[in-house]
Amino acid sequence: CVYWAVSYQGKFYATPADKTYYLQCNTVDMLKEFSQGGVLKSWVPLFLDEFEAADARQQGIMGENSLKVLCDVWEGGTIRARNHDVIIPPHVPRVFAANVS
Repeated sequence: CVYWAVSYQGKFYATPADKTYYLQCNTVDMLKEFSQGGVLKSWVPLFLDEFEAADARQQGIMGENSLKVLCDVWEGGTIRARNHDVIIPPHVPRVFAANVS
């Protein structure tokens, strides 16, 4: 994620290497804050750590269409979440990490 952040943000936003960032979360609900705060934007990598799509405690309405939007890097889209929708812009690189037992 750090490599992507430095290379993409330097190329598309002319951001210095020490000012680049990536976003890390483990629930779709946490993405609401990034989306509304304006930090979830194109070419900013997103790292979903310990992500479980079927965990009702994390996101009770994560269906097939929401997963397609979450995995569609080129198009982005909108995911329904509690109280506010998550708007993922196009060209957001994503890394998923999951430990399923």
